[in-house]
Amino acid sequence: MEEIKGNVENSSSKGKIKIELEIKELNKIIQDLSKNIKKHPVEILRNIQVQTKEKNMIFRSTDLEVETIYIFEIKEDVNIEPILIESNEISNLIKNYPNEKITLEFQDEELNLKGENLSATIPIKKDPNFPEQIDISKIEPKIIKFSTIKKAIEKVINSSSQSSDSKMSGVNFKTKDKTTTIAATDGFRLSIYKIEPEEELDMNFTISKKCAQEIIKFDAITPMSYLTDTHWILSTHEKILSVKKLNYEYPNYEKAIPSDNKYRLHINREDFIKKLLFTSSQSEIIKLILENDDITIKSSDTRINTKLKTKPLTEINKIEFLFKSQYLIDGLKIFTEDEVLFTYKDENKPITIENELNTTYITLPARPER
Repeated sequence: MEEIKGNVENSSSKGKIKIELEIKELNKIIQDLSKNIKKHPVEILRNIQVQTKEKNMIFRSTDLEVETIYIFEIKEDVNIEPILIESNEISNLIKNYPNEKITLEFQDEELNLKGENLSATIPIKKDPNFPEQIDISKIEPKIIKFSTIKKAIEKVINSSSQSSDSKMSGVNFKTKDKTTTIAATDGFRLSIYKIEPEEELDMNFTISKKCAQEIIKFDAITPMSYLTDTHWILSTHEKILSVKKLNYEYPNYEKAIPSDNKYRLHINREDFIKKLLFTSSQSEIIKLILENDDITIKSSDTRINTKLKTKPLTEINKIEFLFKSQYLIDGLKIFTEDEVLFTYKDENKPITIENELNTTYITLPARPER
């Protein structure tokens, strides 16, 4: 956004308001604002709202789940009351705009896009039914070390259900004492990551997978964090992101954590991933055979199998599992350690992969086809 802040020219005359912007940064803003609303079933929400306030120009979009706002300074105090611009139309024009700078000329019921030897006109409108911005004026913000929270979400998000209708589609935050646990599950696997941030957090809510993905993309080091009854808001001088909390109780995943997995062994994480990728290249389901200090990985294609050494911490009796290979690979990629702890009870119960510090991944063996 620095490019836009340093290259804004604006003026007003005879009912016209002109603002000149760098196209590269404006395009990033418009595409980001448009991506969640272009195909929204509610017509009014397919618009980007534009206004000025106290020498700031504000672009805003919302799909009622994610609200995104961009703010940047303009040199003169010009007045643009909130107007709506159809997102598809402006995003396509801005994306294909050939010059480095663009002039936005606001006049009556149209927006003129002007550059050297080109111009385009987009209709604008006002609609009092466009949702109001989420009010955070009476909320005490907290400065948070965002990289820690973002890392935690990145660790667990792949375990969240793809279905937006599922109660397992979100990422859950739970603060107890000084520890915040971030968890995600789809009913077949569960990822748990614990953090103990320096600042005091009070995060006890769930957001959808879509909202969690927007949080991961939010580019900030120490944003201001606001919590309302319904939203989590992150704010910098240039961007505000608001995501809606889910209004249902998240499943009690702690009951799914095995407490009686008595067989334990250490596995080289990178070696395990490489062998799984190779063996599963022709088959989604693979078989693990544990015997002594070896794991044999077999594909349903009998021509393909691999083997790796382990470091048993308990006596290992020969046992066979069926697994969806991608579930194991996703789980192993959560960790950064060279070795991880693998635990199990029997071929039908969940296995865990742990680092014995702050991360646990749990997944169920696959059921054999009958």
